[in-house]
Amino acid sequence: MQNDVTFLCHSPSAVKSSAGGFAAHEKVCPMVTVACQNAGCGAVLPRSQIGYHVAHECVHRKIRCMWCSKGWGIQ
Repeated sequence: MQNDVTFLCHSPSAVKSSAGGFAAHEKVCPMVTVACQNAGCGAVLPRSQIGYHVAHECVHRKIRCMWCSKGWGIQ
């Protein structure tokens, strides 16, 4: 039995054939949607955009106070 599978992916950089199959590809695909990990956010974005959202856009992200270095939510 062969484990290679060919499938259609909408990612421009996607590998169209994967030895681990679709499930393996889905774990790394930049187009698969994932949820923001910041508590209370709930945003769902493509994996390729979630890192920027978490670090720069999410209103539930934590920032450090420039004077005391404590972490605070910006909301």
